[in-house]
Amino acid sequence: MTMAEERCEDKGGVGGGIAFPGPIARAVPPGVLSQLLSENLDFLESCAKVYERDGICAGSVASSGWCALIDQAPGALQDDGEAACGNSSHCHDSAWEAARLAMETGRSVDRPCAGGIRIYACPIRTAAGIIGALSFGHGEPPSDTPALAELGKRFGVGVGELRTEAARVPPRSPALIDLARKRLHTTAALVGALVEARQATEALRQSDAEYRRVHDRFMGIYMSSKDAIGYAALDGRLVDVNDAFVSLVGFTREELLGGMTYQDITPPEYFEVEGKLVAQVVATGTPVEYEKRCIRKDGSQVPVHLTVFVVRGAGLAPDGVAAIIKDITERKRAEATMRRMDEDLRRRAVQLEATNRELETFAYSVSHDLRAPLRAIGGFSQILADECGASSARRPEMLSSESTPGSRGWTGSSRIS
Repeated sequence: MTMAEERCEDKGGVGGGIAFPGPIARAVPPGVLSQLLSENLDFLESCAKVYERDGICAGSVASSGWCALIDQAPGALQDDGEAACGNSSHCHDSAWEAARLAMETGRSVDRPCAGGIRIYACPIRTAAGIIGALSFGHGEPPSDTPALAELGKRFGVGVGELRTEAARVPPRSPALIDLARKRLHTTAALVGALVEARQATEALRQSDAEYRRVHDRFMGIYMSSKDAIGYAALDGRLVDVNDAFVSLVGFTREELLGGMTYQDITPPEYFEVEGKLVAQVVATGTPVEYEKRCIRKDGSQVPVHLTVFVVRGAGLAPDGVAAIIKDITERKRAEATMRRMDEDLRRRAVQLEATNRELETFAYSVSHDLRAPLRAIGGFSQILADECGASSARRPEMLSSESTPGSRGWTGSSRIS
C-alpha cells in the first residue's frame, strides 16, 4: 500500500487556492498517517482518504485493485488527458461528497460510490471544532452484467475487465465492516488529538492547562491503542511504552523502563539490519516499515510488523525513535497454512501424474496381452460362421429328396381302395 499527499479539489472548486499544507498534514507525518489509514484497510482491502476542512486531501491509501482500476480508467481522466485521481475524478467526487456531508452534519455518513461500492466517512474533531474527515470504501463491486455495463460505459473500461477485478474482491461480513467503522472513528480521534498536540506546540504552550488537557487526551488514546507503541532514546533505552506493548512482550512496565533497551527484546539475528534501519530513520526523518520477531519474557518469540519514525526534541533535533508495533501472528499462521496447502496440492498433482502413467502402462499391457487370444477367437468364429452358412444352404435339398416318392429313404404308405 502507498500513501501520497494529494491536492483534492472537487469540480465545484471546494478547497481551491490554498498552496500550503493544512493542520492535519502539518501535524501528522506522512508515514504515521499512512499507518493510521492502513489500519482501517486490514480487513477491507479498499481505499481510504483523509480530507482537511477546506477539501485538501492530506493523505490517501489504496490496497484495492478495483479502486485502482476505476481511478486509472480513461473515463476518470480530466479533459486534458491527465490522470484525475486526487483531483477531479469520479472516485474523488464520491469520497469528497461523503467527507463533506460528514463535516457539515457532524455525523458519520455511508453513501454509494460512483465506482460501484460504498463510501463511509466520519468527521475529525479537535477542541476548536471539526477540522476534516476520514473516509474509506467498503462493500463488494457489482457482479451483474447490466451494472457492470453501466460502469464500463461511465469509465471506459471493458465489462470483462471489470468482472475479473470484481471477482478478486473478497466478500466482507457486516460484522467486519462494522469493526472497520469503529476503528475509523478511533483513528479520527487520534488524528484530532495529534493535530491538537501540534497546534498546542505551535502556540508555544500558551496555556499549560490546555496543553495538559490535550496531552492527557492523547495519552488516553495512546494507552488504549490495540497496537503496541513504544518510544526509545537514541541509545536504545526504552523511555515509554503503552499497555499493548506490555501485553505483547510480557514484561512489566517497571522492567521495561528500568534500563531495558529494544535490543533486549530482539533476537540477535536482527541486530545488524534493524540498527541500519533505525540509523536511516534518524538521519533522514523518513519512517520505515519492516518485520521481525520480539522476545517475550517467557522466552517465546512473536512475529511483529513495525512502523518506526523519529521523535524530535528542542530545536527539532532527533531525540529518539518511536514505533507502532502490530502483532502479525495470525497473518503468519495463515501464510503457513496456505504454504502447506500449496505443497499438498503439488504433492497430489505429482501422485496423480504417476498414477496416470501407471494406468497408461497397464492399459497398453492388457491391450497387447489380449490381442492374440482375440485374433484366435475371431478366426474360429469365422470358421463356424462359414460352416453354418454351408449347412444352411444344403438343408432344403435334403428335405426335398426325403419327401419325394420313389426316392431313397421314402417312407410314405399306399392306400388301397
